[in-house]
Amino acid sequence: MKKPFLLALLAIATATMVACGGKTDDGEAQKPEEQATIANITYGVSCGEDVPLLFDISVEYFNGTQLITESVTTSEWEKKVNGVKAPFECVFNVTYTAKSEYPAQDTYKMGWGYSVTGVTSEGGILFTGSTESDLTIGADQIAEYLDKYPTHSQNYSHSVK
Repeated sequence: MKKPFLLALLAIATATMVACGGKTDDGEAQKPEEQATIANITYGVSCGEDVPLLFDISVEYFNGTQLITESVTTSEWEKKVNGVKAPFECVFNVTYTAKSEYPAQDTYKMGWGYSVTGVTSEGGILFTGSTESDLTIGADQIAEYLDKYPTHSQNYSHSVK
């Protein structure tokens, strides 16, 4: 009784191994399918609290299919884009353009910062970049500062294959 059962089990196991073999119908070895890299990207802007009073701020970022431009009106901004399939070029540009009119204050809290991070859907870091500065400018120097720096840009780019 045990012998026929073992032979039947051996036949099933052999058929399963043959069916799952690593060769195609033409006899060539199968290549394992490569998984496309899927990225979740987080873009961020962080600037001094008075920067939006003095500058128009715009961001340009890759949303997975195209570049999108948005205006930023606060000192903190964040955008998350999930499920971006490789290959792609991650682009993030922040542009500050001085306003012609601004409120009078004793001091202005300035500073520029951006961050961009890409992680795989499994949580591995693909890329990261950031910068940050902090500056306080007195009322007697702000007009000169805006004349000297009418625009300011921060740019980041990274290729994911």
